[in-house]
Amino acid sequence: MKLGYLFVPPEHHRSERFGAQDCGRSSVARALGFSEFYVPVAGSETRRSGPRGPEGEACLELRSTAICPPGLRLASTRGVTQSTGETDQGVFVSPQIQAAQTIAAGPRRAPFSVSWADTETLSRHWSAHVTGCTRAGRCAHPGDWRVARSVLIADDAATARDMVMAPASPCRSYFRDILGPDARKARIDEAIDACVLYGDPGAVADKLLQITRATAVFGTLVLADHPWADVARALRSMILLEDVIQQCFGYSDRQMVSGWQ
Repeated sequence: MKLGYLFVPPEHHRSERFGAQDCGRSSVARALGFSEFYVPVAGSETRRSGPRGPEGEACLELRSTAICPPGLRLASTRGVTQSTGETDQGVFVSPQIQAAQTIAAGPRRAPFSVSWADTETLSRHWSAHVTGCTRAGRCAHPGDWRVARSVLIADDAATARDMVMAPASPCRSYFRDILGPDARKARIDEAIDACVLYGDPGAVADKLLQITRATAVFGTLVLADHPWADVARALRSMILLEDVIQQCFGYSDRQMVSGWQ
């Protein structure tokens, strides 16, 4: 399993362009071996409705530490699939089941699931992608699938929970933005518990393995990184995430290791 990086800007910057405001952590991600980075397409318009920030963009560009083939694109969402028409390859953010089938039935596309999709939704998204590929007469490869997740790992579970659940947590702010201004605290807590990978390394490894057992061993875990106030702990979390991935999936891209040790 590979690691990808997608920076989620603070709430007051989500209606603006983003990408360079990553607090320097994208360079840390590169040093740790993250292989995919997502940025806005030059000249594209920011979405005016729906979730703000990178996962609400109409189109993102995928980059890597190596020379990336030009024109690789990621399109979004909310039930409307937008094709750039520039390449025959792309990565799509689409939590909508019908849209996932439409994407798979067209020119070969790699599915991308947004960070607020819970495990049940991820399973449906993958099933829809498989259905679309079957109708198109080709195999669906789990290794092509990107799954975005907010992640906060600490050496002890209580510290991670306190950072994620704090009233001023940027992760909480993001889910409040996604769920809408009328969402109650309990609903936001529920969504965070269902969609965010947080805790100590063992707990996060267990949650990640549960996702892959319920869906498939996807090819790339995309870190939806937030502007955490405690920068040192955010960097430590990235290091621990890389360790978890190596322990759980480093043996083979196609075979899981039984648990994190």
